[in-house]
Amino acid sequence: MSIYKKTNNLSEVVRNELLYSILFNNRKRLFPKFQVCLDTIDDSQKAIDHYFEIPTDFFSNRATLFVYGLLQALYVQQDALFEIYKCVFTSKDISKNTFFEQFSLNKQIRETRNDIVGHPTNRDKESFFFLKRYSLPKNKIEYYADRVDDLELKSFDLEHFIKNQRKFADNVLNAVKIELKEIITKHKSNFKQTKMNDFLHGSNRQLDLIDRGISDQARSFQAKAGIEGMFEMCDNIKIEILKRYNDTMPYDSKAILTKMDLILRKLQQMNESEELLFNQDAEIAYAALEAKIAALNQLLKKIDKEFEL
Repeated sequence: MSIYKKTNNLSEVVRNELLYSILFNNRKRLFPKFQVCLDTIDDSQKAIDHYFEIPTDFFSNRATLFVYGLLQALYVQQDALFEIYKCVFTSKDISKNTFFEQFSLNKQIRETRNDIVGHPTNRDKESFFFLKRYSLPKNKIEYYADRVDDLELKSFDLEHFIKNQRKFADNVLNAVKIELKEIITKHKSNFKQTKMNDFLHGSNRQLDLIDRGISDQARSFQAKAGIEGMFEMCDNIKIEILKRYNDTMPYDSKAILTKMDLILRKLQQMNESEELLFNQDAEIAYAALEAKIAALNQLLKKIDKEFEL
């Protein structure tokens, strides 16, 4: 799978409501950082891929520009891969050097970039670096290290650099994807004993009690218990959703529960003022409540499916 497909896949994964609530809800700036890292990895990869597509005759007169660009693209991509790793492995306090060792990056890539592109004139107090400009080949980089008692010609295979970088990037992105799946699985396991749809058990009974308050004079007093039971059910559902989605209300759960609350308050007001019985507005509100319960039922089934292990 190409780098572009891997980053696109990760972009889709983190937009999932559940994963977003777990990983990013309490770290608001982490989500845009994650996305910028993906973009940077992609943009850098485009520059890397383009390097060997450059025609030889076009390359020779612009060799310095292209070599500078390639080394910088490799370096920037490495940093972006480090940062995206930290976005996901939030509990790990890992240094950049340890990270590069863990994923087997050829550190000479960074050393070469720092020698030539980063700090050629002040790498250290008495060492300076410059390209062998007039005969710079496309497939390798050659430059001089000017030290106090030595002038060393350094030469490195750029194709080897790029192959190592590709393997490094693949391994990091694979690790990030695996960890995202682990985060979701671990979170889901906390709720494996409970089904959201179970909270609707008894809703038909509450509806029956409310209906009696509207249409049955002998049992109209039962409406109060039905309305109160429905309020309690909605509160319990909201609490459970907030637990599962880290204090956020996913999909259209907030809208459904808010409208149910308004309907129930209207019915409660009618009942308290003894205007519920044989009231056409109450019948309309009751029908609206039934519709919202049906919508809530579908939503809770969706959440239950999302939490399947």
